[in-house]
Amino acid sequence: MAIFWAAQLGVCVLDPRRLVCGVVERGFVPCLISFAVMDFLVIPQLRRRWDR
Repeated sequence: MAIFWAAQLGVCVLDPRRLVCGVVERGFVPCLISFAVMDFLVIPQLRRRWDR
């Protein structure tokens, strides 16, 4: 997770217009929380819809 956050932070330095840059620039903990929400709430719902 820390490697991904550092990579995103590097991308945001090059292109700050990206939507994810607002979360990444706030720090590691908000980024971690947003990815945890995606992993446990959003992605399972998407997988169930794709399996239909």
